[in-house]
Amino acid sequence: MKKKILFASSSRADFGLLKPLILKFQSSEKYITKTIATGSHLLHSKGATVDEMKEIDIEPIDIVSDEGLEDTLSIMSYCLKVFPKVIQDFSPDLIFLLGDRFEIFSFAQCALLLNIPIAHIHGGESTIGAIDDVFRHSITKMSLLHFSTNEIYKRRIIQLGESPERVFNVGSLGVENVLHQKLMSKHELNQISKFKFSKFNALVTFHPETRLPKKNSLENLKNLLESIKALPEVNFLVTGTNIDPNYQEFDKLISKYINNKHIFYHESLGMKNFISMLKHCDLIIGNSSSGIIEAPSCSTFTINIGDRQTGREMGKSIINTEPIKRDIIQNINICLDKQCNASNFLPSLYGDGQTSNRIYEIISSYDFNQQKLKQFYDLK
Repeated sequence: MKKKILFASSSRADFGLLKPLILKFQSSEKYITKTIATGSHLLHSKGATVDEMKEIDIEPIDIVSDEGLEDTLSIMSYCLKVFPKVIQDFSPDLIFLLGDRFEIFSFAQCALLLNIPIAHIHGGESTIGAIDDVFRHSITKMSLLHFSTNEIYKRRIIQLGESPERVFNVGSLGVENVLHQKLMSKHELNQISKFKFSKFNALVTFHPETRLPKKNSLENLKNLLESIKALPEVNFLVTGTNIDPNYQEFDKLISKYINNKHIFYHESLGMKNFISMLKHCDLIIGNSSSGIIEAPSCSTFTINIGDRQTGREMGKSIINTEPIKRDIIQNINICLDKQCNASNFLPSLYGDGQTSNRIYEIISSYDFNQQKLKQFYDLK
């Protein structure tokens, strides 16, 4: 009998990573798959990225309105009401969850209480500047199978009490996208985003810092925008933020700096276009995990601002800086002056691009009939 696999995606970020894995299971005769599309996927203000999921068998679940982001606790409460029916209607044998978003945390809670095993991707990582850090570790404790992106994170999952026989280092799906995705040309990207390439080009992605007071987080974004405004010799493409608390204030502030001369804006490029832009740019600036995981495999320098990503393993091509205008400008100039040295980008800390194959093989050999109660694994 075919096994049913359910995937859940709450944003463009996790779907971009999950897509090759979803397609691999979807194309197999051994499985029946479904993907829940929720969160920012259904927001028109965030690009309505559900439209990018045409190749996938999806079920859209609307949990947040374009009229405004309700209180996060209210959204999570609503998730706990609507997700159980979705799960029960499909009756999956396994649920794949990736990352650390509060919507994914709510989905994990429902799966746990419905006694559906969870396979968690990207566990064991640390991002102390975001509340997502707590959600991620909590999802780990609710999950049965674990797919880490490197050996350090695998050890950390085991340290959290998970049995080594259920923890697998498979690398990052993001690196797989970089190495195997057919990328867009500069001309094609110009047609899609209206971005004009110049001698120096940079991507900018900065999300709300959810462990900082709203005032401080907005001030940090303003310092970043003032920095890129002061560098007219560089063309910047700013992308939209996550739907974290205060995201609307972030969007309003960003809109004041878009001038179509050297600062451009695109709400959501989609995975393929984003990776292509990342490959063609000299650097990425902000606090996105893409600057830590994907950018080095694109041979693109990263300026990581603030503490949102603090705790992740970082390569030599990543420069960490405080959200201070003087420091940001100085580090941008350092990156642009640097000759592209291969030693800055290799080897990747996040795998060799075979992640979806490894996960598929592990699940294909997994005995769904021999599930045992989890016991806390004590380190020797």
